[in-house]
Amino acid sequence: MRRKSDTQPAVAGARSGAEGKRRARGTAARQSNDGGRAVPGKVSRGPFHFVALIYAPDEQRDIATDVLRELYALTPAQAQVARSLFAGRSVEESAAALNLSLNTVRTHLKQIFTRCEVQSQAELLHLLAQGPQHL
Repeated sequence: MRRKSDTQPAVAGARSGAEGKRRARGTAARQSNDGGRAVPGKVSRGPFHFVALIYAPDEQRDIATDVLRELYALTPAQAQVARSLFAGRSVEESAAALNLSLNTVRTHLKQIFTRCEVQSQAELLHLLAQGPQHL
């Protein structure tokens, strides 16, 4: 059975004097998943690390299908699907542009993942972006 104090919001604990002292020593209260009680947690005071991904969304990205076929042993149809995705189209847009059914494009994509040894569309696009664009 739960006590009434267990169901009180974590904010109530954050206002106590003990909590204020913990904040002054470099810790803060964060809400736990066990009924909303506040638990101490660390506040990062060290150096910050950032990652910036910069790309030009209007830039036409293209990769030659010959490159895809040569490097990753893709079939012509798989190379066309990979090229379409690399150009920034979604799976649905690629299917429409290539006059293929959505299921056919998804099947090609699964085979592309296997041949390129990746697990996701994001990994595939990252791999293609790092590789050569032309032979």
